[in-house]
Amino acid sequence: MATNNIPPISELPSQPTEETLPAWSVILVEDDPNARRQIKEYFQNRSIAKRSLRFQEVGEWADAFGLVREKKADLVILDIYRGQATAGGERIGERVLEEIRKFGFVSVIIHTNLPEGLEELQNEFVRLVPKEQGLAVLQQAVEAIFETLVPQMHRAVINHMDRALCQYMWSFVAAQWPELKQIANRPEFLRVLLQRLAISFIREGVDFAVAEVFGAEAFARLDPNKVHPAEFYVKPPMGSDPVLGDIRLRVGESGNQYLVILWPTCDMVSTGGRKPKTDRVLCAHANLLNQSDEAKLFAENQSITSRGKLVALMTNNRKIGSADRFHFLPGLLDIPDLVVDFQALEPFSLETVSKLPSLGILASPYAEQLSSRFDHYRGRVGTPDLDCDLVIDRMNVGTAGSGEGDP
Repeated sequence: MATNNIPPISELPSQPTEETLPAWSVILVEDDPNARRQIKEYFQNRSIAKRSLRFQEVGEWADAFGLVREKKADLVILDIYRGQATAGGERIGERVLEEIRKFGFVSVIIHTNLPEGLEELQNEFVRLVPKEQGLAVLQQAVEAIFETLVPQMHRAVINHMDRALCQYMWSFVAAQWPELKQIANRPEFLRVLLQRLAISFIREGVDFAVAEVFGAEAFARLDPNKVHPAEFYVKPPMGSDPVLGDIRLRVGESGNQYLVILWPTCDMVSTGGRKPKTDRVLCAHANLLNQSDEAKLFAENQSITSRGKLVALMTNNRKIGSADRFHFLPGLLDIPDLVVDFQALEPFSLETVSKLPSLGILASPYAEQLSSRFDHYRGRVGTPDLDCDLVIDRMNVGTAGSGEGDP
């Protein structure tokens, strides 16, 4: 698979430039050569989302099938009818669209002389533009798709995957081949490759991918020492089994109740025909951040002191009361900012928890951090306060007796 001249992660500039962001790749599926020529000429000197369009023409319908699997594309402009668009004509373009949906992702603009009966094919990523409305309307549809930023994100993900795989294969696999070839013909090698590639998606080069989509200003605002709430979660969850750090929603008479699973994942696995090792699951209730004492105090008086207390709660560094009792989880989409209360525990049957909708799962290492802090809170041992004054006075007596500090 071509890398589209994507530089490896080790050679990335500080931020994307015009040279590293090539033209958008558009596959034009149209069996009328005059229509293809007109579209290409119209967009020749126009830019969409600050980039030009590079067209790959497909004039034969047989070549259209599998196009997403074979070529990287940011947009497909797709005719529907073979030959003249007439009622009862062959809508072969529908089969191409079905092929796209089965084997790849790319936004599509259906461009046809006969749009009747095609309305149900439309969604946010499939637009319908009658040819009779002209090329200016086609341009508006193209711009609307790119305004969603989905094509940009899709391209950035592909580029990031290419960079990560390129660097891994050349800098590690090729260099270490004498040792790696011993497992190259076994599943272990593929597992190592995929594991490394998965990790690269949350580490090296991610900031560059963000800047590809959102520009240099977004890149400049990134702080390498801070994490975005999006990195806390796996959304939507993978699989239906409850897992450690799973945030489940229970709707009751008093409104939404948020439950965070504290039980080890290994006990709850049922996939692959396995039988769970437990029928009970321990959960902690989580309250909205704005209901906490620190948030209410800050809302009343936004002083440096009140802000410091709120930040201490959000960074799990609370200084007052039971310091380890609460655990903060930042909000993302339908997950609000939550404060998990390790005192508000409730056991549920595994069946009951499994039926509650999951809003998301804490990713590693945040799930492990939650578990570790809960175990620390549960395993704490209370002791009487030490008489520190007595120890300090004893130190002073020792100092006086030694003659140190005498004038």
